Amino acid sequence: PLKDTLTGEDSVVKFLAIVRDGTPDDFLAEVAPAVGHLAAATHSSPGVAMLELSLPGVNKAVTLAEYASALGIGAADVVAFGDMPN
Repeated sequence: PLKDTLTGEDSVVKFLAIVRDGTPDDFLAEVAPAVGHLAAATHSSPGVAMLELSLPGVNKAVTLAEYASALGIGAADVVAFGDMPN
């Protein structure tokens, strides 16, 4: 149980949700509207209906932009790519 896993000093960065039936796109279409006021939902596995949920505005793009900026690297000098919707 979650209450036995986390302590008061822990912080959650990402929450994963998985179902055994259905597709990732169908699961996302069902869950995203229900949690949109609390979390941003996306998926990254093409064959498993697993969602990644995080605080709205906390994503790879924001993190990369902040990291590059901290190193003095401008957006025009950064490239990122991937193969999934997230």
